[in-house]
Formats: sequence, structure tokens, C-alpha cells
Amino acid sequence: MLQPVPTPPRSPSRKSAVTRLYNGAGHPLELGSALGRGGEGAVHEIAGRPGFVAKVYHQPIGSDKALKLDSMARQAHPSLLEIAAWPVDVLRVQPDGPVQGFVMSRVNGYREIHSLYGPAHRKKAFPQADWSFLVHAARNMASAFEAIHARGHVIGDVNPGNVVVSPQALVKLIDCDSFQISAGGRLFPCDVGVPQFTAPELQGQSFHGLRRTPDHDAFGLALLCFHLLFMGRHPFAGRYRGKGDMPIERAIRECRFAFGRHAHTRQMEPPPHTLPFAALPATVTDLFERAFAPPKLAQGRPGARDWLRALDQLGADLRACGRNGAHKYPRPLSDCPWCGLEQTSGTVFFVLPERFAAADLVGAGLPDFDLDQIWNRIQAIAPPDAEAMPAPAPRAGIVPTPLPDALRRIRRGNAIKAATIGGAALAAMLVHWRLGWLWLPPASGGAARLAPGAGAAVSLRSAPRGRSRRRGPFAPAIRPGTGADRAGTAGGSR
Repeated sequence: MLQPVPTPPRSPSRKSAVTRLYNGAGHPLELGSALGRGGEGAVHEIAGRPGFVAKVYHQPIGSDKALKLDSMARQAHPSLLEIAAWPVDVLRVQPDGPVQGFVMSRVNGYREIHSLYGPAHRKKAFPQADWSFLVHAARNMASAFEAIHARGHVIGDVNPGNVVVSPQALVKLIDCDSFQISAGGRLFPCDVGVPQFTAPELQGQSFHGLRRTPDHDAFGLALLCFHLLFMGRHPFAGRYRGKGDMPIERAIRECRFAFGRHAHTRQMEPPPHTLPFAALPATVTDLFERAFAPPKLAQGRPGARDWLRALDQLGADLRACGRNGAHKYPRPLSDCPWCGLEQTSGTVFFVLPERFAAADLVGAGLPDFDLDQIWNRIQAIAPPDAEAMPAPAPRAGIVPTPLPDALRRIRRGNAIKAATIGGAALAAMLVHWRLGWLWLPPASGGAARLAPGAGAAVSLRSAPRGRSRRRGPFAPAIRPGTGADRAGTAGGSR
């Protein structure tokens, strides 16, 4: 998988290094900066062709691979270009030299599919996506698989790294040069694969020269659809009730589908905090059962067109939760499964889109909203006539009730006590005026305060005469103490 290449800081006047290669017709192409780099090659911009990029291999490729790329470029049908980064031309070192790479359409604004089905990644990469969005993305992925199979080709290496999704749930397939291609009566195999997404009958086999079929792709398609609908869960990663460990590769080889009606017979059960398998309609769960059943019992896995129909039907039969608008679920269910799942798991799977500012709403995705027209309609509403306004109801007479004698005696006693204490305090202040600061509230902002510790001390000596005119006769002087004391009184001596 290609990784972004960090762009070093450079002067605006410095030009990007370019390499000249030649297309299949012998015309030169100037390659710009690298957009991504992987173990097999690097992807570069092409000067003057903003909609296309060039993949240039690090090492010279063999004649079979060169012939495969040339055959793919000749079969660049519009139906393939719409759903895949399909090669449209080859690149040579010299006009008649060996093939060093190929030209493909540039894929902008798409993210790898794992950033959609993983809840944590989805909140950042696709914050607007709810479950209906994931259903629609699965539907479009099935459509992309169908387009590849309709032209007689096989993806072969089905895995999340080869599928990217746009903010509109459109899907494209990348790394197409690894596909299994049929052209001119010759088969160019796919020599790579990922065991966690490989069909049971191919587990443990070498991928080199292996002949794949659309039925093998159907296993990987079902697995990716399961990822999308079940928040990234792997259908063969569950709780194993037998002895020892159960790696995913072994679970696939032994067809231990952890969900579904027969999971207990395989000593498997779903992991905790997952969407119940029964929450999906039978039209979808039956396809999963068939796709993950032992090959001898499956009678053919459901193909891309089967998934296309079932997911279209599922997407059209969803409803929104009455408690949480971000939750969508199949209409036949009596209650929202996401509410209970979020409560028990502590995970928020979907979030409501942020509210747009009023300025963003006008003319941005809301073509029918006209602020001036709405405001004119508001102003056109006439105020009601004064005669039509209902007269206020007469106020009921309220007669005050006097306090009981006991409560009046208590209130009178409290007032006498408060007056006595206040008078005593005032007399003390007049006789011993140096202690008056004890009754004063602390000054705002720069008030002196005592830092904790035995070293803090307050001097009650008279303030300097110059300050007494500005701050009054009760301004205290703080004697410097330890470092903690000074920190505690910072700002109080100003």
C-alpha cells in the first residue's frame, strides 16, 4: 500500500525534480513530485495531465508483467475507469525501451475503507456517516466487483487496502496491476493475497501462479460487507469454546463462522458488544450464511449481483431512531439495536452531524432555501387587532396573612442580637483602630494572602505616611519571609 511521502520545506523558487518517461505511443511525459511511495514503486504527478498519475516501479519488471499492463491499457473500458484506478497507458524508459510503469486516473478525496467501518476512525474521516451510509458503501463496492467480473477479470487479492471510499459513499478499487487479467486467450494471475481475506479452499496454498475465480472474490466481498455492516468485526473472529487458540486463518479454513444460526455447532459464538446477527433481514443474513459455509455445502457463494440486490433492498428499508437521529436500522425491528449496543458497550458508534452556521446553509447544499423570500413572508404576517386580543383575567384578591406570634418574637430577638454585635464591633474599631483591618474584606485583584507555613508573619506596624493617604489607615505591611511566603504574597505589596 502506498504511503504519503513527506514534503520537505523548500524555497518557492526551487523547481521539483522531474523524470522523463515515454508512453505507449512514444510521446514523452514529464513526471513531477512523488505523491506516494511503496515497496513496489512510487506514484508521481504528470506535468500537464492533472487528472492522471504515473506509477513507476523501483525495479525493472518482467516481460509477463509488461505484457499484462499493456493488455490492461488496451482494455481500459469506461465501466472500469469509473470504479477502479485502471491502467490507461504504459510508461517506458525509452520510446522503444522496456516498460517501467503505467498511467492511471488520479483518485482524489477517497479514503481506505477501514477508516469507514472502524468506529474510531469513522468519527474523524466520515463524521457524517450513519449506518445507511455504510450500507450504501457496501452496495457500491458490490457494484465495483460486478464491473470487474463482467469484463472477465478477477480481483484476486481482496483486502481492505485495495478499496477506497469517497465522502459520497462512492467506491474505487486500487492496486489494479495485481488483478488477475484475462486477455487474448491468456491468463495473467494474481500472485499476492492476504490470508485473513482468502477463501477456505485456498488457505495454506501459494499464491504464485494460482488461478482465481469470481467465486473466490465472492468470499472476500462478503467479508468486506460484513466489516462494513458490523463495525469492523471479522466474521471468523469470535469466542472459541474449544481447547486452545483459534487464529483467524484456521477459523476460515475450518469454516467456523462465529455468527449465524449454526455458530454453536462450530464451537463459536459472537464476541461481546456486537450488532446482533438477527438484526439484519433474512435477505442479507442468508447471503452471509452461504458465503461463509463450507464450499461443499454452499452450492456457490452469492455473487456481486446478489449482494447488489440485497443491499439495495436493505438501504431502502431503513428508518431513523426516535431517540437518536444518528441511528438507522431495518424497519421491521421493533426497537433500535444501536441504542442498546451503545449503552452496554460504552461506545458511540454514530454521531449527529454538527449544526451548520446560517451562512453555510444559504446556497450550500440547500438550493431551495431563499433567506430573502422567507424573511419577506415573515414580515408579511399582519399583527392581530387589539380588539381581537383577549382581555386579561381579573387578578384575584390576595389577603396577606400575619406571622404567628412565635415567629415574630424570634425575628425580633434576632434583630436585637445583630444590632448588639455590630455595635460592639464598631466600638472596638474606634478604640483599637490598629485591629480594624481584621474586619475589612480582602482587596480585589492584588490582595495580600498568607502562604502556608510557619515562616509567614504579619507586622502590625504603622504604614508609611505617604501610603496612608492613598490606601487608608489600615493598610498592612507584609514582612518578607521564605520563598514560599514571598510567592504567597506576590502582588499584595503594590
